Amino acid sequence: MRDRRRYLITGRTALETLESLRHTLSERGGALLLCALNPHPDVQVRRSTFGKSLGADNVLPDFAAALQRAQELAGTPECAGSAARPST
Repeated sequence: MRDRRRYLITGRTALETLESLRHTLSERGGALLLCALNPHPDVQVRRSTFGKSLGADNVLPDFAAALQRAQELAGTPECAGSAARPST
């Protein structure tokens, strides 16, 4: 049997770290976007206070949606015919 307390503490610490990053980016005029979360972290984020401060519009299903959201936030037009991909 696994000690669930360990996972709860780790999850809480991760959310606190992400909240700190979100706050810092916000102060600098930026935004934190999360994409392609696994099911369990996705639920944790959406149900948390952090998820509410982040906003549902900033939790995205995949990289393409996150790129589109980033372009919306930056006020830049979408690059015609190009879909940037993260390097592997």
